[in-house]
Amino acid sequence: MKKKIISLFIACLFINMTLMVSSIYSAGSKTLEGRIVGIEDEEGNTTGLQISVSTSKPEDEEEEYETYLIEMTGKGLELAEFIYEMVKVTGQIKKDKEGNQILVISSYSIIPEIEELDDSSVDMELE
Repeated sequence: MKKKIISLFIACLFINMTLMVSSIYSAGSKTLEGRIVGIEDEEGNTTGLQISVSTSKPEDEEEEYETYLIEMTGKGLELAEFIYEMVKVTGQIKKDKEGNQILVISSYSIIPEIEELDDSSVDMELE
């Protein structure tokens, strides 16, 4: 009987801890849309990535951006193929010793950009 109670207690404790970790993990998850930008050294080699996210409102005169460094592990490494592309990323944000925001990416998708048409490429007949 004691073994069953202890086993039940341990199972409940394990489930409770699993739920706590799960809620902490999802609570810190954030989804951002922005442009992937390479970080280069003095020789022009890409040494890291960041995502530049617009924080501007439509009524703002100047564009304002917030940047997040991308941790170069897992999905973050895959984003090296998409420098200058618009992406939607989801991940955990942490801060380093200098206070930089570092994004640990769990998923991403590429946002297709709509090509702007110039007036010369549009051929319309008016009646």
